[in-house]
Amino acid sequence: MNKSTMRKMYEAKGELEKYREMRNASRKRNYAQTAKYERRIWTKEEDKKVLEQNVPDRQLSNEIRRSVQAIQIRRTRLKAEY
Repeated sequence: MNKSTMRKMYEAKGELEKYREMRNASRKRNYAQTAKYERRIWTKEEDKKVLEQNVPDRQLSNEIRRSVQAIQIRRTRLKAEY
């Protein structure tokens, strides 16, 4: 289920505030896990691992020291280039 579908579901139930609280808590957990990674340029090896998708993104995140969100964004951008 994607984010906009979840939001619409909570809106229909009149629980939009509950959705926002859950979303913000999730973002806070993700940030706490990935704030330790410094910004740097993507390497070709990292790009290859991101596109292969042999392991879950969370595991890949630990291997290449990038956030899960950064991995997902990079994969989308790489696929758009091809």
